[in-house]
Amino acid sequence: MRKFSALCLVVAGFFASLILSGCGGGSGVASAKDGILSVTANAVAGPTGGPAGFALSRRAAGEEGVPRTTAQYVGRLLINESAVAWTPTLTIDAAQNQVSFSAMAPVIPGPVEFALDIRPASSTATTGSLLKGCFRITVPDGGMGSATATLDASSTARAMAYDLWKKRTGAAQKTIDDFSGDVSVLAGLVQTQLNADLASTTPPTAAFAWGSAVTREASRVADLAPIPGQETSHGPDLATGNLELSFNWEWRLTTPPDNVPSSPGEVIGLAYFKLPTSGKPTLGNSFAHIHPTGTAADQTNIIAWIPEAASLDDVATAPGSFGTEALARFPLPTELEEGQVYGFLVGGRYGALQITSFYTTGITFRYKYNRRVGDPTLR
Repeated sequence: MRKFSALCLVVAGFFASLILSGCGGGSGVASAKDGILSVTANAVAGPTGGPAGFALSRRAAGEEGVPRTTAQYVGRLLINESAVAWTPTLTIDAAQNQVSFSAMAPVIPGPVEFALDIRPASSTATTGSLLKGCFRITVPDGGMGSATATLDASSTARAMAYDLWKKRTGAAQKTIDDFSGDVSVLAGLVQTQLNADLASTTPPTAAFAWGSAVTREASRVADLAPIPGQETSHGPDLATGNLELSFNWEWRLTTPPDNVPSSPGEVIGLAYFKLPTSGKPTLGNSFAHIHPTGTAADQTNIIAWIPEAASLDDVATAPGSFGTEALARFPLPTELEEGQVYGFLVGGRYGALQITSFYTTGITFRYKYNRRVGDPTLR
């Protein structure tokens, strides 16, 4: 069986000869066998002793000298997001915390970017990767380039954000070495879901998908990561998206929404709260109204209604002045409404939002903001 699996890997690599290379770019798969990419992946479910683990081995534990294996997962080598080699049988350690596989494929010599991932054995084209990593090595002319890689929550978070980052304007030709997004929060969210989805002896199915907390954070990281070479651009560097903000939570733009802290931090975030006098829900600086501290933070102006804007797309430049909360522009507006457009200034970054819905426990809105501190240009 092991010989057959190895043969599948080599044959798959050979028939991938017409596919262009790169986890998102780079050298191409060879039309002739000019170079060989040989990789080994060690996929780790989570910290030793933690809840995450791979399902029970299919091979009896008592076979002396024979590695334990599992057929409940598929290991793949991807170039340019296409699988050029795969194996349906992975070795698994005794603790069931790690699975491993090896693969190889012919490539054009030079820098080669590739990805490795682990998926459920029943996976389809729409199934998410349980664990993934993007890597880059140089393959010598007429020789073999070898690499051993670890796939874990951190590598998966980086690969997930990198794949989204590559879709941004100006990033298509960049490589994994150019990506510098902070995936520390995302890695924690990935591990949290793995702890739930890999906690039993029944492996995930083809229906596996990452939850909304993971996908939102991946999008945020991809949106904020700089693109080398764009630093001198004179146009706005816009971050855009949709956000749900819970009651008494605040958003500081560059970090996920969280509970309003007991004391203000360096950045005063945009919070959703109720005015103490009228009980009306509003957006703004909660320290100015329900969490006063007696410091300058209480007076930080961060939001302003833009009555002339019928859509977020209408806003080309942020307002010139702001108030502490959304209803502060006397005499209007008197309350939040769906469709309203507001400008904001958070942590030195200018932006605008349009309310899509709001309710007792939360509010949703579309947003855009300029990543460049101090630049009010929004279109």
